[in-house]
Amino acid sequence: MSILPLHIIIRASTEVSTISDPSPNWIYTYFRAPHHTALFPSLRFFLSVHTTGILYTLVGLLFTLKLINEIENPYVKRLTYFVLVSIAGTLMAVPIAFIDKEGILLKFYLYRINSLSVFCLMMVFCFWLFTSFKEKYNDTLSTLILALAIPALFNLTLKNLNEYLIFKNNIPLRNICQYIKEHTDRESVVLSFEDELSFIRRAERDRFSVYKFIPGELGKIPNWYEKVSIRRELLQDLSTLPDVLNSYRIDYLLSTSPKSSESLDLIHQEASYYLYKTKKSIYK
Repeated sequence: MSILPLHIIIRASTEVSTISDPSPNWIYTYFRAPHHTALFPSLRFFLSVHTTGILYTLVGLLFTLKLINEIENPYVKRLTYFVLVSIAGTLMAVPIAFIDKEGILLKFYLYRINSLSVFCLMMVFCFWLFTSFKEKYNDTLSTLILALAIPALFNLTLKNLNEYLIFKNNIPLRNICQYIKEHTDRESVVLSFEDELSFIRRAERDRFSVYKFIPGELGKIPNWYEKVSIRRELLQDLSTLPDVLNSYRIDYLLSTSPKSSESLDLIHQEASYYLYKTKKSIYK
């Protein structure tokens, strides 16, 4: 069983993909989610993103070995064994990142369980810390835990609250979404240069491509990858827009700055938001 992952990678990597180039596995692993799946797309990425995490995981493993011998509570001890096994398994899977260049196995989030491992380790650590000091410093420790817990919990909600308030206070964006909803066909496709994810929900229109929303089916990933790449290219240079319109349906373009192209007509503006209607498309 231990050599099965290596066998799968070698066999799949030597087979020529008949779906697309790059393959759906590579797109998902190395293009869409390298921060979760691919530890080693490059040496620079590995050193800057994952090295610290791996070192912390090693420290966590050593600390777990220490706790196993000191914790007597049977339930917490079982949780500690889970932490030990899961962390050890995660570290054993690290070499796969150096040989799985197509993402055959990496796309299954081999290292995602480490989040659960760290969470459980923190629970075990808190239990160990509390039981170690509760008799001598009971009142002081309780006060300290409460003092730290309240701002920590508040901080967890602060990011989401700020994101909501940013959009709520962005009246021009809300207005342009409402305009699109009321003045365009429901089947219209809007190529949006605005990254706000709530655009789809508020405007109720297809956004052509959204980097965050990758399809769950491998067969649909190449088309998603091509559309995301097209959007990135158009963000830099609109000169290829006529060719894009001959291959894909794009009815409108929403930009956060003025655009100049023979294929675009400005139909509405809200502050720094510009809505253009495309002139040419094989779908019209």
